[in-house]
Amino acid sequence: DPDKTLAEMHRILKPGAMLIIANLDPRALNGFDRIRCLIRIVYQGLTGYRVKPPKGFGKNVMTERQLCDLLGKAGFEVISTETIKDASSSSNIPVEYIRAVKL
Repeated sequence: DPDKTLAEMHRILKPGAMLIIANLDPRALNGFDRIRCLIRIVYQGLTGYRVKPPKGFGKNVMTERQLCDLLGKAGFEVISTETIKDASSSSNIPVEYIRAVKL
């Protein structure tokens, strides 16, 4: 539950503390790249860990904007965001780094 998670982060951090979140958003990919990415995630889980995806897998995936808005509502100020994309494959999920400070 993203709301409860951010509320707990806010509770345990001191005022002025820095929070850095690495957000993976498969929805940032388009069409076939998104499908290839999700197949790869499920395949790696089945072969590497011998488990199927947990119930509700991917249910709470958020875009960078949604996460920034949620951080603001939880009492954080977003300082910066940076998206890093691995160009070795078009189906690699971009990683969004979000830096926020507890108010």
